[in-house]
Formats: sequence, C-alpha cells, structure tokens
Amino acid sequence: MDFSLSGTVLTRDLFSADGRLVASRGEIVDLGRLKEVAATAPRNLRERPLFETTCAQSILEAFEAPSLQYLVGSEDVRALAADVLSEVRFPQEVWDEMEALKRDDPARYQHAVWTAVASARLFRSALGTAPGLARLVGGALTHDVGMRHAAVRLRFKREHLTRAEALSLEDHPLLGALLLASVLGDAPAVHAALLHHTRAGFGYPRVQGTPPLRGLDLVSVASAFAA
Repeated sequence: MDFSLSGTVLTRDLFSADGRLVASRGEIVDLGRLKEVAATAPRNLRERPLFETTCAQSILEAFEAPSLQYLVGSEDVRALAADVLSEVRFPQEVWDEMEALKRDDPARYQHAVWTAVASARLFRSALGTAPGLARLVGGALTHDVGMRHAAVRLRFKREHLTRAEALSLEDHPLLGALLLASVLGDAPAVHAALLHHTRAGFGYPRVQGTPPLRGLDLVSVASAFAA
C-alpha cells in the first residue's frame, strides 16, 4: 500500500460477522490504520475453497442468469471461469462475512457473486493461466463486504441521497478493507474492497499516487457491469 488516501472517523463500533471488534467508534480509519491492522492479522489461517461453501451454489445460479449470458453463456466459457473460481480460497472468517452479506443484503450478495463471475471470465480471457488470478477474483467476490455496515436506511433508500448521506455511504470501501485486512493482512482482496470505486484518480476514497496492484480497474469494470 504505497499510496495515500483520505480517511474517515467511525461513528459506531465495527464488528466482524463472527463478533470480533475490529475498530471502535471514534477511531480514524485511514491508510495508516489499515497498514497497522494488516500487519497484526493472524498468519497461516486454514483456508476453505469456494466449492466447499454455499457460495458455490450461488456461482452455479449466476452462470444461468440471463443478464450474464453474454459473458458466460456457453459451456466452454463457463468452464474457463469456473476453473478460476474453483481456486478461490479464504479463511472461514471471510466466508462468514459473505454469509452475513447474503443474509442481510441479498441483492448486494448477488452483485458480489456476479462481479466475481464477470471478473473470472475477463481475467481468464485476458491473462490466461497467469498466477494469482484466483486471488484477484476472490477480491472481486468480497469487494462489497463493507456495504453491510452502512446504515440500512441508506442502503435501501430509493430516493435521491443528500450530500451527507452520500458521504456516509462512501465509507464502505474503508470498512470492507478494514474487515478483510484484520483477517488477510495486505492481500489483493483488501485492495479490491478499498479501491473498487476509484478509477484513474477519480471516485472514492480519494487516492494520491498509483495503487500498485494490477487488475483493480478490471474489478471495478466488472462491478459496474454487475450492478
């Protein structure tokens, strides 16, 4: 994380899906805090592959979704995407976050799954069997976990958001990155959660410098496609 970005002050405690206190109300969450959390994350946690989780069924359902047929409508293309998705692995704590997102916000859970499928298809086509693709696709799958911690009335509000409400929602990349960093350390999924609304110097949170992880723009495009 050799770039800088704007931070935020937490207005309430941030708890993980399994009940851990990740950050307290009043804490400033910025790049420095993310680095601290990543540096103290546990090491060598047992990882479960996606195909052992309930996300596997969600992926199969996404392959059949009419909106994704342009990307994964044929068996050979689905096989390419599935090849990458089957290699996605996370500690149980991350799968717990996905389960919580599915329970609390099914629409955004579906968005996360569709983003992962679209990313798998695009990365596989562009980069073939390059190493590390599964970690990038895993980042696509978990990029929006922070939205579960945004105010419920704002997540589901249909009317135009006020400026204050929009700024509140713009904290979700930092919240998601902090949750993931507390488990994964400085991993691609943390970067994807933090920067999926940032492209070419625009978006949020405000970024100065060039994020080092290649592929983030593609995750952002896949997320926009799946929206």
